[in-house]
Amino acid sequence: MKVYRVASLFSGAGGLDLGLVQTGRFRIVFANELRVPAAMTYARNLGLKLELCGGELEVQARPGVILACDVARVDFAGLSDAGVDVVAGGPHARTSPLSAAPTGTGGG
Repeated sequence: MKVYRVASLFSGAGGLDLGLVQTGRFRIVFANELRVPAAMTYARNLGLKLELCGGELEVQARPGVILACDVARVDFAGLSDAGVDVVAGGPHARTSPLSAAPTGTGGG
């Protein structure tokens, strides 16, 4: 049985990814999450190394890491040899103030 390698974006605390892993058919090789507390939980629950993005404009994605920063700053070239089969992305958290839409626009 093939085990698919996953790069996870907008990963939150890892609920979607945990479900993938629990099927036995997926292994998470990289994740990215903007919110540091969620990324910390993800790292604890899924075993990836947490790296906080500093002041660099661009941050290198690497296998075995969850990066806590804006996905727009991530250079994914570092995953070219990781054999990623699937890119997974969770829905945005509608209750997050970061995703809230201005009043009257119809949603977050």
